[in-house]
Amino acid sequence: MLRQIGLRSLRARLPTRSICCAQVFAEGVNTNVQSTSYDAAPWTHRSMTNAANKCLPDAHLQSAHHTSSHTAHGVLLFNCRDQLGVTASIAKHIADNKANLTSLDLFIDQEDPYNPNFHSRVTFSFNEKTWPDSHITEDIAALAAEFAAKTTLYIPGITPQKRLGILVSKQDHCLMDLLNRWELGKLDCRIQFVASNHPQSEVVLHRLARFNIPFVKLPTSPDDKASPDQPRKQEQALLQLAKDTDFLVLARYMQVLSGAFLKEYNRDVINIHHGLLPSFKGANPYRQAFNAGVKMIGATSHFVTEELDSGPIIEQLVDRVSHRDDVSQFAIKSKTLEMRCLTDAVTYFLDNRLIRYGTQPNERVMTLN
Repeated sequence: MLRQIGLRSLRARLPTRSICCAQVFAEGVNTNVQSTSYDAAPWTHRSMTNAANKCLPDAHLQSAHHTSSHTAHGVLLFNCRDQLGVTASIAKHIADNKANLTSLDLFIDQEDPYNPNFHSRVTFSFNEKTWPDSHITEDIAALAAEFAAKTTLYIPGITPQKRLGILVSKQDHCLMDLLNRWELGKLDCRIQFVASNHPQSEVVLHRLARFNIPFVKLPTSPDDKASPDQPRKQEQALLQLAKDTDFLVLARYMQVLSGAFLKEYNRDVINIHHGLLPSFKGANPYRQAFNAGVKMIGATSHFVTEELDSGPIIEQLVDRVSHRDDVSQFAIKSKTLEMRCLTDAVTYFLDNRLIRYGTQPNERVMTLN
């Protein structure tokens, strides 16, 4: 009886597979038209990946996912003023070059109703012989010019890997989790160095030496701490060290980076805060949360700005606590959240999923699929 019910429900779903893929993209174009009516709620988010896949027959799905020795993959970020035909043009441009569009995620920022902003992240597979990367760059530039768009094109194996510098203080749990993910090939980057204002354990140093990752002890001493010039000396050393990086990650680095440093570095810096922002900023958020009697604790990854713990939020994770948990148990639960929250943020960044939009102090981050 159960088997019969299962087969009947399966047959009921089969007709939906006959929807033409062109209809899905047409719906996407129509959605663009609707977005210019400015009736939708601000920051509308929509994904067409699942809809497109559901409408394809099984044989086409198999052929689309078939890979050969000449098949490569790319990621395209496309940002312009929201206007008619953007989605259709991107899809047609990829198809005209005999490439497969594998996913497409859209976001329309309508905070300014008279100037809505179109953002998309497109992934595609292509044959390197029929559409070489030099032609892709030229073709995407021509498409961008048509819509006055800003674009970012990333092709793994061709586009240079991002270069990462990691800063850490005493606690190494976030650092070790990043190294674990990197060793497993989950983080597509080059780690240029690990630097700290504290000595690190033999376990950490052995791990870094194993992969030829330089460890740098930043200049600090008890005498320096009394000097008002000490933070600037440390930041000057860090600027010299980070000159060949594309971004920095603060893996529980407990020093505040000054506005002067951020302006001079002028690249992205990602931080993990061991509290659920915007609450419990600054030092000792475990104790702050405990004293407040919260029932949920969390960790927050965010971009660093000059204002302490106030940069655009990338990711947040939470866990429940109760009156039975003391401050030490808050810390234990939080550390698990911190590792995952930071690694997720770095992964999103490396996968070109993060889009910063809006202006300070209301700048935000979207994560596209």
